Amino acid sequence: MKITRWTVAGLLILSLALPAWADIGSQLGWYEGPLTMKFTNWDVGTIYTVADGTYGGSVAAMDAISGQTPPPNRIGSEDSWGIAQLTSIRGLVGGNPNTQLWNNSAGTPQVTAIFWGEKDTYLKQTNGGSVQDIHGVGYHIAFFENPANTNPNNVNPIGTTTAGRTGADVFTGLAQAGYTCLWTLNSVPGFDSNFPNDEFFGTYNPSAGFSNANATGGMFANTGTIFDPNLPGGQVTGVLNGMFLPDPALGGANWRVAFTGISLVGGGSGFDVLSDDPIMAEAVPAPAAVVLGLMGLGLVGWYRKRAA
Repeated sequence: MKITRWTVAGLLILSLALPAWADIGSQLGWYEGPLTMKFTNWDVGTIYTVADGTYGGSVAAMDAISGQTPPPNRIGSEDSWGIAQLTSIRGLVGGNPNTQLWNNSAGTPQVTAIFWGEKDTYLKQTNGGSVQDIHGVGYHIAFFENPANTNPNNVNPIGTTTAGRTGADVFTGLAQAGYTCLWTLNSVPGFDSNFPNDEFFGTYNPSAGFSNANATGGMFANTGTIFDPNLPGGQVTGVLNGMFLPDPALGGANWRVAFTGISLVGGGSGFDVLSDDPIMAEAVPAPAAVVLGLMGLGLVGWYRKRAA
């Protein structure tokens, strides 16, 4: 039985270059250096009830497996989707997130993400169903900022349930038309060189029970326009996509998404799991106009003064 897919939350290593005169606000001050961004995630995925063995090898082969339950309120034939909430930004000192720069306290515009479109390509089950290795392709992620919502308690999608999803990148009150789309990302190959065509990788222990399930894995992703026929106009692009830089350590990808633990949700919400795990990325200097926009969002991460 499979529990989840992209159960991640954020460790974003960002860098911004500000003019010497720029003031990034009282919460961030004149911080300089790398930082972490933490996200809480709620997601759902296709559940497989199968015997031990290896399955799939392609999307079509996985779709043909009997004994599977697709995620609720899915769009098309996707095998996973979910919602995420930005909860804090901290500076890294000596590799540890010690310096509080921003959090989603009351009065702060809330930032949420919706991720969707992933399709499974591979399943290997062992130990009587207690371990499942699952691969996939096609993840899309879009981050939204809503200045009208300054209450972090209004972000939790559990009360709305999975029925709150009304479109590919739309979830009532969290991600929808009229909100500012900050970043858009697409999963890319490269996370595991042994499977050069797959993009997402996860190893799960779905039989551990509530609050004890665990998972490891991850994926690479690039910022860019998301092209999806299920989107209004067929595409969406984040206004801050240009801040990310291809990282040679990631084979040229912008983001490295990794997760290490999950807890089960259930309770009639339709969501399978809750998680809070790291994302890593590189960034390029942001132009002054973007920096000024970030001041209002509370999302400026790392700046360097211009060289004389």
